[in-house]
Amino acid sequence: MLPERGFSAMKIHAPSPHLISRMWDDSRIDVLPCDGPPQLDLPCRVERHGERIEIEFTDSSGPRRYLGEWYKSSFSLQCPERDGTATLYKPPLQFHRVLMGAWREGKRRGAWHLHLGFASNRTARPIEDLSQHELTWLRDFAERLRQVEAAIEAEYTRIQAPLYARLEAGDPFLDDYEIDVEVTYLLRNDDPQYLENSDSILAHDWGYFPRCHIGKPSRPHPASEPMNWNEFQHQQGHPLEHEFHCQLYHGLYEERLDDPWRDIFRIGDIWVDIHVYHQKFVDLPKGPGSKAGGQGPLG
Repeated sequence: MLPERGFSAMKIHAPSPHLISRMWDDSRIDVLPCDGPPQLDLPCRVERHGERIEIEFTDSSGPRRYLGEWYKSSFSLQCPERDGTATLYKPPLQFHRVLMGAWREGKRRGAWHLHLGFASNRTARPIEDLSQHELTWLRDFAERLRQVEAAIEAEYTRIQAPLYARLEAGDPFLDDYEIDVEVTYLLRNDDPQYLENSDSILAHDWGYFPRCHIGKPSRPHPASEPMNWNEFQHQQGHPLEHEFHCQLYHGLYEERLDDPWRDIFRIGDIWVDIHVYHQKFVDLPKGPGSKAGGQGPLG
C-alpha cells in the first residue's frame, strides 16, 4: 500500500533540483527558418541534467549546440557561437515526445520542432516482470494520482471562475489570463540518487489539463465525464487492461519516465504548483515616421 501522504500546493520561485540525467541520441529536429526552405528530420542529440538542457544538431549552415535552462514554463537556450537564442516548450499531451519553440541567430529567425527519441541510458524493464505485490502498489498509486488530478481540477476551476467573470464584466485591467499546472515527482529519501537539502526531482510534468477547459469555467464536471487514459485497456490479457488511468498517470508512464516500471517505484512525494498569469495588453499610438515606408525613432 502507498504511505499516507498528501500533496503540497506551493510555488517554487528558484528551484535548484537534482534531476536524473537523461540522453536521447536518436532524436530528430525540424528547423523552419523564416527566410528559407525547411530542413526536416535532422539527426539531433539531446541531453538533460536537472533544469539544464543541451541540444546538438547540424543543418545546412553548419553545426549547432544550444544550451539552456528551464524557466517558468519553457526552456530558454543560447548558442553563443551563432549569436543565437531560442525557446522550447511542451505542447499539450496529445503531442507525444515533442518540444516546440522559436529561435533567432543574428537577423535570422525561425521555429523548430524537436522529436525526442528514447533514452539511451539503459534497457527499460518490461511490465511482465512486475510481481503481484508491485501491481497492487501500482493500482494504489494510480488511485492516488486520480485524487491529485481531481484536486487540481477543483482548484483550477476555483481560480478560473472569478477570472472569467472579470473578463465578461469588462475588467479595465484584465485582457486575458493563463493558468499553468506543474506536477513534480520527487525521489524517495532512501533512493541511491537522493540528495539531502535538494529537491531530488525524478520527473516533471507541466502544462494545461484539457478537462479544465471544457465549456465555461463555472461548469461542473460530472463524475461520468473523466476519460480513461489507460494505454493498455484494449490489449487483451495485459496486466493493466482493466484499470482506470487518469491523465497524470498516463503522462507519467508514457512520456515522463524512460523506464517507467522501474522508476515509478522510486517516487516518494508529489509537489503541485499552479501558476496564474494576469495579462494586460497596451496598444501604443503610432509615433513620428510611422507612415507607410517610413521608420519610427527606434528604426
